[in-house]
Amino acid sequence: MSEIPTSERFNGLDAARATAMLLGVFYHALLFGGMLGGNTPMGFGPPGGPGGFNGAMMLQNWLHSFRMPLFFLISGFFCRMMFQKYGIRTYLFRRWSRIGLPLLIGIFTFVPLYQFASDSFRGGPRMGGPMGPPGGPGAFVPGGFNLEDLPPPPPGFVPPPLQQFDVNHDGTIDDTEWKVARKELPPPPGFRPPGIGPQGSVPPDDFRPPVEQPGPIFPGDRHGGRNGPRGMFSPPGEVSTRLFGPFVKFFTLSHLWFLWYLLVFATAAPFFATLLETIVGQFRYGSEKAESPDYIVLSNSSSSTYVDRVTAGFTLWQFVPLIIGLISVPALLATHSPFGWSLGMAAGIGRAFPDFLWHFELDMPYYFIFFLSGWWLHRVKELLPAVASGWWINFAIGFAAYWAAGTLSRTYGNQTSSPNYSMIRLVGYSLYAIGSAYTAWAFLGAFQQFANRSSVVVRYFADTAFWVYLLHQALLFPFLAWLSPFKLSWWINGGLASLMTIAASLLLYESFIRPTPLKQLFGPGTSSSTNSPQAADLPVS
Repeated sequence: MSEIPTSERFNGLDAARATAMLLGVFYHALLFGGMLGGNTPMGFGPPGGPGGFNGAMMLQNWLHSFRMPLFFLISGFFCRMMFQKYGIRTYLFRRWSRIGLPLLIGIFTFVPLYQFASDSFRGGPRMGGPMGPPGGPGAFVPGGFNLEDLPPPPPGFVPPPLQQFDVNHDGTIDDTEWKVARKELPPPPGFRPPGIGPQGSVPPDDFRPPVEQPGPIFPGDRHGGRNGPRGMFSPPGEVSTRLFGPFVKFFTLSHLWFLWYLLVFATAAPFFATLLETIVGQFRYGSEKAESPDYIVLSNSSSSTYVDRVTAGFTLWQFVPLIIGLISVPALLATHSPFGWSLGMAAGIGRAFPDFLWHFELDMPYYFIFFLSGWWLHRVKELLPAVASGWWINFAIGFAAYWAAGTLSRTYGNQTSSPNYSMIRLVGYSLYAIGSAYTAWAFLGAFQQFANRSSVVVRYFADTAFWVYLLHQALLFPFLAWLSPFKLSWWINGGLASLMTIAASLLLYESFIRPTPLKQLFGPGTSSSTNSPQAADLPVS
């Protein structure tokens, strides 16, 4: 009873998805370059303050605000397309195999390679000196940059993770308090640079908070329990720690967290959409069955619903990203980012195999909202031209909301005693969520407007971006270390490292992936020529 699949290829969305992945290479080049590649480590603080936000950090934060929401938005679109093409049984089998197998293989290949590269190459000239022989002045230090050079937060800006070290509660971390913070703060699992926290393996018990803090709300809560801090990272897990001991950091999700989240979302989406359509259908039609593509998802009916017609009007007036942003606010608040009123790093990064299989991460609902938005967008794909035509309006709204959210966070983030703090915080998070949604929607529309045509180059990068992203972190470290002595500007350093990493990844793809059956796992799988009307069944679709 499946629909006859459309022969239309969504070239613009393919290009946007590839761009979201390749932007991840640049994002990590800035992140690693600022901390591990020889540039001055970036501290905390407002613009212009000691160790404060510079251009690299501001660009990083902006990219992080929309890049993965955009990825999950497009993935939801293509997953529903695959669902309609194959039906529920084949859809689930192909999603589990096309996403699950690369994830499982990657945990035992790409992640260990990344961790080995991190341990071998991360670092930079100590004290800002030139690269020299081991042990000499300014020598390159394998295994980590020198955090003794990282300045304390500037006066008046103490991020939440550091507030416990502000002994005299004056809103400032002085040098003495900063030394204590560097010594006592537990580093995230698998991320253990010298100067912060104890070195070596950290089993789950070492993540217990002080006794006076409340107990756990649920697994992963940063306020208590064996599962340690929530929000930024989750600990590896008890089973994986017993299995791998001090080597557990080599088998974490790391940058492959998105594949695990995607596998969960792709599995849950058809049934979750059925539930939503049932509720909407009963609300609209009472006891009558709502005839829609997803009212009973497994039947794949082809007619439209009332909710689609209403949201179509919202799309024409640029209201859809506003709705997505507002709906996602509670989920964003639940992530408990340590980086101000924003989206922190993925909670599942530190979770190791096999523990991640039975753990719920607090940022999953936030990303799932974007995935479901893409699932819905495929239902009303005839509105894509309207999304495309308003891309510049969405971009302006998104950037303005993001800038306002950052301003509020930096200005009022530490004024927790203010009577209006809760309201200002809610406004700040809401602006951030709205900015993320509008910016992701703007990128989707811009690529639909300007890149929705057949192109050999775009098709090639769309087919290989997945492989590049899987491999890129292991390659970035040696390239950043090689560029370190040249003391380049952050944007040149990050750009060159990204270009070299992408080029090396593509060379390896052409040499070892494309000519072999591995193409079925890490490439387009099926034929992906620009003359073919059907989109390739990519693992990240």
